[in-house]
Formats: sequence, C-alpha cells, structure tokens
Amino acid sequence: MTIYFAWTDDPDVPFKPSEHARYDLPILSLEISQTEGEYATMTIVTRNEGVGLLRTGTPKWCLLSESRTGDPADAELLFRGRVSGIPTDLAGITYALEFTAQPDRAAEKMAAYAETLKVAPWWDPLYGESDDPADVLAARSALYDIDPRTHRIRLTDFLTGELTLDLGNKYDHESFEIGPGEEPPLTSVSLKVAGEWEQQATGDVNLKDRVTPLGEIRTVTPDAMESLLPTAGSGIGDSSGWTCSESLIERVGDYGKTLATFHTGEKWYWMIEWQDEATGTGGILRDGYCDRLGTLWTSTWEIKAFRASYDYRQPRREEVTITLGADLQPVLGEESRSETLPDLTLEGLTEDRVTPLWTPKKAYKRGDRVQHNGRFWECILQHTSDTFFSVTPTDGREVIIWGNNSIGIVEQWKSVTSEHLPLSKRGDHFFDTARGAKAIDHAILRARAFLRARMRYVMCKVTGRWRDLRDVTCRHSVRITHPRLPGKELTGKVVSYTKAWAEGSQSPTVTIELGVSVGTEKITRKPRRMYSDALAPGYVQGKDGKTEHEVEGITWAISGETPKRPVIVNRLSLPSYACIGADWDNLYNEQLQHAAEMSMPRVNVAAKMGRYQTKLKLRMRSLAAQDTLVCRYTVECEDLTGPRGINLGA
Repeated sequence: MTIYFAWTDDPDVPFKPSEHARYDLPILSLEISQTEGEYATMTIVTRNEGVGLLRTGTPKWCLLSESRTGDPADAELLFRGRVSGIPTDLAGITYALEFTAQPDRAAEKMAAYAETLKVAPWWDPLYGESDDPADVLAARSALYDIDPRTHRIRLTDFLTGELTLDLGNKYDHESFEIGPGEEPPLTSVSLKVAGEWEQQATGDVNLKDRVTPLGEIRTVTPDAMESLLPTAGSGIGDSSGWTCSESLIERVGDYGKTLATFHTGEKWYWMIEWQDEATGTGGILRDGYCDRLGTLWTSTWEIKAFRASYDYRQPRREEVTITLGADLQPVLGEESRSETLPDLTLEGLTEDRVTPLWTPKKAYKRGDRVQHNGRFWECILQHTSDTFFSVTPTDGREVIIWGNNSIGIVEQWKSVTSEHLPLSKRGDHFFDTARGAKAIDHAILRARAFLRARMRYVMCKVTGRWRDLRDVTCRHSVRITHPRLPGKELTGKVVSYTKAWAEGSQSPTVTIELGVSVGTEKITRKPRRMYSDALAPGYVQGKDGKTEHEVEGITWAISGETPKRPVIVNRLSLPSYACIGADWDNLYNEQLQHAAEMSMPRVNVAAKMGRYQTKLKLRMRSLAAQDTLVCRYTVECEDLTGPRGINLGA
C-alpha cells in the first residue's frame, strides 16, 4: 500500500488521482480516529524541514489517499481535512500535525441539514423551537455522522449500521476486550407531558325569540318599558362574561284603556234632591262623598332586536403519562429497572407557528397565506404589499385596500382559518385529538431513543488488519466470532475506530470499538391490545376492534379522564343554551290582578301601579372562569424490542 498527501486551497475539490495522488508532505506515520457523533481527526508525523506550514498563503486543507496496488491511478481518498493547530515539538527532528475532517462552513451546513430533519413524528414544534442541531435528534435514535472523505452529513443509528462488515475471526485475538458499558439497560421508562392553554370563546347570540316567545308585550306601566332591556355595552344578568351587543324595544299601536275600572282616589260630591210638583216644596233627600272610578292606560310593545355577546375564558391543563417498556435479555438478573425522564411541557398549543406574518413591500402570489393581527388571510390577487394592511367591509365581505392607489378598493386577500393551529382556542381537550396523538407519537419516540441508547450495554474492542477494516466508519456494524463467546459470535455498532499506519510497516492496523445491543430481536410474548375511549382521527383499529395508534412499530393506546366542561362552548350560540331562562314579572294580566287587589276607596290605583312595573329577569349561563381544570391521561405501549447483538442465553 502507498499513502499520498496533497495540499489544497479548496475544501470541496473533487478528488482526482491524477492530480492529488502526490507527496506534498513526507509522512512517517499517521493515525485517523473518529468517535460517533464527532468529526474525524488525523495526526501525521512528518520530518521537520524548518518551514512554517501555517504561514500566509500556504494551503490549509489536505487530501490523504491510498493505493492498494502502489499505482497512483488506483488511489482512493481516505481523509479530507483542515490543519487544526500548531504542530507539536516544532524544534524537534519530527513533529506532529493535527487535521480535522470538519466541513467548510460546518455550522451553516449542520444547521441546514438539521432543518431537513424537522419532520413529524421525530420533530414537533410544540416541544419548543431550537436552532441547536443536537435538539433535533431528541426523538431520533441516532447521531450525526460526518464522512471524513466527503464531509457529507448523515445520521447513524445507535444500534444498527447501514452496512454490516463480517470480520469473522480475522483480528488479533489478544486484543479482544469485552465488558459491560457504563450505564445498565432499562426495562422501562416513563415520562410526563403537559400542555396548558386558556380556552377562549367569543361570539354573538340572538336572544330576541328566546325572551319573547309570545311576541308582543302588553303592559299598564309604559314608562318602564324603554329600560326593560340592557343597553348596548352593559352586562346581562348576574353572570360574568355576557354583554348586550344590541337591544331595541318599541311601542306598537296606540294607547288603550282597560275594560275594568278601578278606584282613582279622587272624591266627588253627590246629592239627591226632591220636589213636590203639586205644592212646589222640596229639599235634600240625601247627600255625601264617594271615590271616582276610572280605567288604566295600556300599551303594547315589541322587542325588535336583542343580541348578547359572550367572552368565555377558562384556563386548562392536560397531563399524559407515558410508559414504554423494553424487551431485554436478563443481563443483570433483575426483574425491572425503570427510570423517569424529565417532564416535558408543550408550547404554543393555540398558536400557529407555521403560517408567516404579513410583511410590507413583499411580493405575494395567489394562494399565499399569512397571519396579521391574530387573523389568517389567503392571497387572491398577485401583488406587492403596501406599507399597511387595512381591512374594509364591502358588500358584506372583507377586502383589503390597495394602499393609496387611485383605482380604489381592490380585493387582494380573503379571510380564512388557519391550517396549522394545534388546538383551536375554543378547544377543551388536546391529547385525545389527532394533533394530540402526533404530540404523543413524538414523546414516545423520545422514550424509545432513550431506551435504545441504553440497550447498547455490552462493549467490545478488537484490533484488526488495515486491509480488512480499511473502509470501516461509524456508520457500520461489524460481526466478529470468538470461540468463548455465548453463541460464538456478536454483532455491534461501531462506536469509534482508529486507523494506524507507519512508514515501512508491514502490518498497519485498525482498532474498532463496538456497542452491542442486548435486545431480544423478536417479541417474546403476545402483544397486548389496549382499549381507548379516544376515537379522534389519527387512531387505527386493532385486530380485535379496539382503538390503537402506532409509531415506528410501537402500538399504543390512551385512556383517562373525561375533560371537565362547565361550559360547552359550541352551544353558546344557541339561545336556549345561552339563556337558561327569561323570567317575566307583572305582565298585563298580573298587573290587572294587582290593580283589582288594591282597588278600594281613597286609593289611587294608577299611581300605585309603579310598584308593579313589567320587568324581565334573564338567567344567563354562567361564564365565570374556574380554577385551572386539569385532565389526566395514561398511555400504555407495547414493549420495545431491539436487535440481539449477542445471545447471552446461548
């Protein structure tokens, strides 16, 4: 084998043997190392020729290649990297140079790649937005892998490589090391996810027919009728949350009189005289005083309009406890080993974090959607936005004024509902909805990633020949055999590797460390079938007809409390629900009865009818907020299974 080294100014230059299989630097020895999730590094020992390799104008990038045949035309790239530090022992005969296989603009490229991973169910913005690429992997059982040759960024799984190299027994058996990892595997984990929001419902309800089921209202106290209804803007009833948005009551027809008569309290004198026609004599037979009788004035009224607006707000909280078990080999002899992960709190349950905000002086095309001042809009006319966003009602519709354009009002947007609200502000439950199921999916995947990382409990380290392990990376799994292993073999995921070469050496080596899973590879018992009351979209039907959901091969079901609903917001627009009752006092017939009861000499019935004015008392449904309403759920999952890298029971 022959090693070549070429300096270059271009970190992304395509490798060409005809150009880069050269000896820009004499190499006495080299070592290439990488640990999963990190950049590969290379240390080269070279002769000290007294030349400053870091001086201005000197290339800082290198291409290291190897030809197995010794022919430069057969050279294959092994490492692409940048000088990462000052050479060691600058005054010595030789010194060591450090290189790192870190891409140019690495942070930018890593962030761009991480953005491509923000897809459900492995990413859910409800768990918090983050620009840290590491946070994107919270629900993935994987780490970033940066190829030391191409600098391509990919993912590598915790337990299984994308390709398995069969090393067999072709390694130095004296180098064989095997033992337990630092953290024991777990048989289960649990975590709690909570979501908090303020349930909100606003709207308007027409109460006209609810309060006057008989239509017209007749009364003998007309002066009180104009104040019978609450005025616009004032509260209704004794409950909070209800406001009169419109009220109008008018007299219909002319004033009339009652058929019955009542005492008026007015006295009038009466006298009976007699006279004899024959004699012409006469006198007063009888005289005295009495109360005058009279009728009451009546009027008929009609409620022309009566609307009430509501503003209901209720703080809510939901908690779901998720338990995920793992099917493991009995590595520690314990029946169970469980851990509780830190609690998670969802963010922005009632916020649209996808639809962009409207921006002035920006080109918009038909179909574009924006949000502005808490509302959502869809572009219906291609245009460049003005400096302001103005809504003007026209012909019963809402349109947007096109700036100060002389052509007047032009429809550019139409009002729409958001497609990306996790939960409507009117919603009273979340986790047993389709969107809530997606949030649970993500939480289960976080638990799954944690369990799978702990499944890698057996660690193995061996040293093999360069020619057998030359192409190994942290994306590979390796199978090895050993006569004293249970089952005579194991397969593990490469955790790290070190490739060592020295000038004149006939046996360059590669040392690999493997993480071996202690899973069972297959389900060892019949899967449980759990029932759930949650029949929201997003669930799937189990074989036995019970409701289940599935993510990454894990079947789960939710059960728990029924959300408390002191107010059913979807019914607030129904007059019969909004207004529990309309109690009328002193309608016409009652007033006549009161008048008759009061009618007696020296009593002015009409004057006293003021105490029996026609009144309306509305009993509105209470919208008063209660203390935070808490609803708790439980999610049960089928056990997680992982690959069996070693058969400890063989």
